[in-house]
Amino acid sequence: MGNIYGFTNENVSSFSSLYDFDNTKVLSVLGSGDQYFASLLNGAREIDLYDINKDAWNFFILKYYGIMMLNYEEFFDFFVLKKLNDKRYFEYLLPYLPRSVGSRLDNLYKRYSGLSDYLTPDVSSINYNDGHIIPYFNMDEYYRLQGILESKDLPKFYLEDFVNLPDRLSQSRYDIVLTSNIFYWLYLDQEEERVGEYKSLLEKFDCPVIQALYSWSLPSNLENTFLENGFDIDSVSSSKSFQLYDDKVVSLRKKR
Repeated sequence: MGNIYGFTNENVSSFSSLYDFDNTKVLSVLGSGDQYFASLLNGAREIDLYDINKDAWNFFILKYYGIMMLNYEEFFDFFVLKKLNDKRYFEYLLPYLPRSVGSRLDNLYKRYSGLSDYLTPDVSSINYNDGHIIPYFNMDEYYRLQGILESKDLPKFYLEDFVNLPDRLSQSRYDIVLTSNIFYWLYLDQEEERVGEYKSLLEKFDCPVIQALYSWSLPSNLENTFLENGFDIDSVSSSKSFQLYDDKVVSLRKKR
């Protein structure tokens, strides 16, 4: 099993000021699912998801129905404080999950008396009723998201490597693509030399706005290389409470 992110370690609340999600079709990395939930709150009409980790989908489904079926206090208790290790909540949600997902998670839960062993520790600032990093942790936004999910079907999910997505989705047009920090995973230790290659990959998507990289510490040489290749860079409040400087969000926008 691959690493599962319980919550994003990015300031996804900042995306509402960087991109216009209103009535858009979005393609987003799955990860923790928080880019998906933030996009819904920002007004996206439709969101397709992709990831190379099949188990990320199973945990996303649990969170999806957790938000739908639990009140804010219960959700915070189960997903944040208990880190999915509370049998009462798990057994309450289990009947709502698709059978294949429920069976997989139930087997894991019984084997390890909980699910926290599968979660990658996150460094997000997750505080009660505080949505400045993840919007639905604001209680009002949580209940607004709950209402949105009640009127939605589960999103389409592509179990696919990011580099193969443009060919697989060649007939699909999106208004926004969200990539998180996939750039770092694709070009580990070769980032500066591969920015041009990465831009060519992103340009294969039929999409005018692409969130190309989220970085907690963008080196100046890499930042300059992105700028020289036509990317935009915005500073946003860091998701890490102990960090004194801003995070950076790199975007690629088609020139009109």
